[in-house]
Amino acid sequence: MERGEGRVREGGEREDEEERIKREVIEVEVDKVRERREEAERREEEDKMMRREGERKRLEGHGRDLVPSPR
Repeated sequence: MERGEGRVREGGEREDEEERIKREVIEVEVDKVRERREEAERREEEDKMMRREGERKRLEGHGRDLVPSPR
């Protein structure tokens, strides 16, 4: 005997509800992991951009130091 998506066992409809809750909990956990991964990737990309900008400024700073200023 089947009802909805889940099988009806001794627990009757309660098993369907338990399966639905388990599925929803898993979906929430998967979403949390996905969000943390996306946030980490975003921070990593921002860090790369900051390092590039810092390196560019450092090199520009050295360039100014090495070229004598016109007086």
